Amino acid sequence: MKVVHDMLEVVVAIGVMAMFLAVISTIDISSARNDPDPVVAKQDTVYVNASYGGMAQNGSYKHPYSTIQEGINAAVSGQTVLVEPGVYYGNLELKSGVVLKSRAGPSYTIIDGQGASIAVMSPYGEAPESRIDGFTVRNAISLLDIRNRVDLWSHAHMDVNDCVFYGASRGVNVTAGASADITRSVFTDLDEAMADLWTFHVVVKNVTIDKVGHAFVLRDSAFKVYNTSISRSGCVAMLRGGNTVYVVEGSNNNVCSCTAMTEPSGEGIDPLICFDAMYEEQPMFVDADGMDYHQLMGSPLIDLGVDVGLPYYGSAPDIGAYEYVPTGVTLEAEYDSITYPINYVLPESRSSITVQPYHDEGEKKRDAIETAVIEVMDELEGMDQSMPVQGQINALVALRDRLVRDVRSRADGYYGGSTADDWITSMEGQYNVVSRVDDLIMRLDDKINALFALTQ
Repeated sequence: MKVVHDMLEVVVAIGVMAMFLAVISTIDISSARNDPDPVVAKQDTVYVNASYGGMAQNGSYKHPYSTIQEGINAAVSGQTVLVEPGVYYGNLELKSGVVLKSRAGPSYTIIDGQGASIAVMSPYGEAPESRIDGFTVRNAISLLDIRNRVDLWSHAHMDVNDCVFYGASRGVNVTAGASADITRSVFTDLDEAMADLWTFHVVVKNVTIDKVGHAFVLRDSAFKVYNTSISRSGCVAMLRGGNTVYVVEGSNNNVCSCTAMTEPSGEGIDPLICFDAMYEEQPMFVDADGMDYHQLMGSPLIDLGVDVGLPYYGSAPDIGAYEYVPTGVTLEAEYDSITYPINYVLPESRSSITVQPYHDEGEKKRDAIETAVIEVMDELEGMDQSMPVQGQINALVALRDRLVRDVRSRADGYYGGSTADDWITSMEGQYNVVSRVDDLIMRLDDKINALFALTQ
């Protein structure tokens, strides 16, 4: 009987332990911080928390997903994926119509791309619309890519708000036909803060750019820039693609301690940097080297901006990502009122979902076309002007031939070419490619003819 009694005790103990573990897995995760009023669960919200280890993950507040991609995959258009503090490892693919938002802001919510080619990718679909709000994005070749991945030269749009981009070759890349509104964000420790190709619909408002090689890289494209601080950087605008029209326009921007306004510069270049009210003030940040770009009281950038529709304190908006507000004043409640312990350690989450760079062979081919165009533009701009004239002619002819072979012939079935070779198949898409490539070929021909005249 004693043996039976002992066995019953063991069974009861195991049952109690199982019940305890089940209860632990459903404990309100807000209890570790000063969060007296837990989030009221909403039907239009999918919750993600890196610290949640329960088995029953369904995206509810009590049973959130532990990885961001799981939350995005579960969300439908019109919903918000709300992400708790943590370091989330692995690259992401956004979803059209879904808002990706952090609960506590970029200081507490980090996306680490783990060295991927792209950390955060645009949604895959027709005319995608997306938004990312309140994250630090780091550790990838390109941190955020905005494009139409189905039809490279068609509409796609993304809103980017209150994000920090650092530790990569490029911060944000916007490609042909796409558009973006980038607000209240920081770019630092990058080769290129922002780059675009064949698009004129990128609007930058209240951004801080510091310690980058190039603030803007333009390839037959434009940026509209307002209330933005650019400091300790190589140049404001890197121009690619030969003598064409580049536009960096806007107003109330501050450029300080930069090597140059444009590269290259000089005769024949038409980089229209049209800043109404451009300043050259030395910013006063709390700790720029520590990536705290909030402004100190007395900063010359306070009240130096222009009203662009964002909330501000004082007589006018400040220049830069963060509006100065006195202690005790709340400008806008973007995030929940949460306080964390001084030595709060961010939980970590590692995604088990592999985000593929291409959905299909068609997307891979469209990307190859874009890459070919960029390579030709960059080689054209970087050509050694000191080489012999005949050498320059040969190099330009080679670039022209590559454009015809690797780009135009892949998108000209409606324009005198063979449909069997087309990688871009829609008439609109082919028009967008052919018209731009023909313009670039014409510019190359003009250069070749001018150099050839020198040999006669």
